[in-house]
Amino acid sequence: LEHRNLYTETEDVTDVGVLRSFASLAYNNYSTHLSTILLEQVLIQAKVPFGVVFDEDLEDLSAYRVLALGNVECLSDRQVELIRTFVRGGGGLVATDETSLYTEWRRRRRDFGLADLFGVSVADRGNGPVKLQVGAGRAVYLPRIVPTVERLPKSEGDVGQTIQQKFWTIDNRYWYLPRNWDVISGAVVWAAGGALSVEIDAPLTAVVNLTRKGDRICLHLVNYDYAHPVRGMGVDLKV
Repeated sequence: LEHRNLYTETEDVTDVGVLRSFASLAYNNYSTHLSTILLEQVLIQAKVPFGVVFDEDLEDLSAYRVLALGNVECLSDRQVELIRTFVRGGGGLVATDETSLYTEWRRRRRDFGLADLFGVSVADRGNGPVKLQVGAGRAVYLPRIVPTVERLPKSEGDVGQTIQQKFWTIDNRYWYLPRNWDVISGAVVWAAGGALSVEIDAPLTAVVNLTRKGDRICLHLVNYDYAHPVRGMGVDLKV
């Protein structure tokens, strides 16, 4: 309460926008959700300032340096073109898994809608990240976000009602950094084309919240490993 004035009427400083696509999350109740959650987990623990982007926000992405698409399967032709324009105009893109393989009605395309930005086809995705300079921007395609915990067998505890029997609950049993988290965070930095708003040398248990209020910037650090205090952190902050 003593420092409440530091956090009221502020806006987040966000280098990256993570798209939470309605169609993708509605039509696929498992893999799209897990990829999005794990992508956000990487950004949290890698201390990358990010915000959540919804479908309507694709019309204006000027607030972000990088758009991150974690297995966003369903994108309309209009959305594909907006993303393409953003990248060619100087924005960064990180996309994974089957992003843009389906239309907004989850009708499968013959190839990725964003295949020209990915540098691969759905038939030949490869194993590692593919990086492309596209116009004034940069794009990275990753074939998969690799979970540390793969899909667990369903148990009676997962089934609350009959209608839920066909669905998996993505609870905290899955909330671990993916195996290729460092590749993902490196892809985001590369796509940004330069240093992020803040770069911090600290353990993965320390996270950051960066906000702006008028001409002031507030850097809030929290260490979730309370048994091991963090000292001597290196901080590079753009002002």
